[in-house]
Amino acid sequence: MTYLLDTNAISDLMRASPKIETWMAGLDDDDRVVTCPIVRGEVLFGIVKLPGGRRRAELEDTGHQFLASLRCEPVPDRA
Repeated sequence: MTYLLDTNAISDLMRASPKIETWMAGLDDDDRVVTCPIVRGEVLFGIVKLPGGRRRAELEDTGHQFLASLRCEPVPDRA
């Protein structure tokens, strides 16, 4: 099965939320976890809007790591 993570799920992963980490640990080997360009843009835009400093730098590093580890697929058009 393919799971499309939304912005909240990515945010939870970045915060090491036990709930989503437990969910991901329970996935089967053939399950796929992906995100889409809209979610990537929302995460990166949210980080860029933060004032410069240590927190923003840490979130930039964490965000880029998570987004690099997830396939980015277009949202299917099913009209």
